[in-house]
Amino acid sequence: MNIHKQQPTAGFCHVANIFISLVLVAGLSSTAVAQRVAFQIDQELNPLKRFVIPSNTESHPFLVDIDADGDQDCFVGEYTNGNSKVYFYRNEGNRNNADFKLVNGAANPLNEVLTNTLSIPYLVDIDADGDYDCFVEREKPAL
Repeated sequence: MNIHKQQPTAGFCHVANIFISLVLVAGLSSTAVAQRVAFQIDQELNPLKRFVIPSNTESHPFLVDIDADGDQDCFVGEYTNGNSKVYFYRNEGNRNNADFKLVNGAANPLNEVLTNTLSIPYLVDIDADGDYDCFVEREKPAL
């Protein structure tokens, strides 16, 4: 039994790609509009409203439950003119009432991480082994 598979023509591919692009753009646009309408900033409920890193510079927080206690802890990168660090703030409150406390020295799992100017931490279980792996973005487009 011979099965003949017809290859799509170039015109068909172009039309299909345009259709897929329009569907993606329409889907993303409606999602973005829905988020814009529903998103409101309530400074009173913002757990980071009094948050200042020791260098008192631009900060880049990343929230993750690093100690598996059910609340979000915070790693914060900074933007400085040399030796940017990643700070660790353990949430000693709970998931409804955060209370972030700075953790210094060896108790900060990223205490030894330094970059030239900018540090932006990302924590994810990239290798699916049950613990978090850390990536730190720096000033140039590299990790």
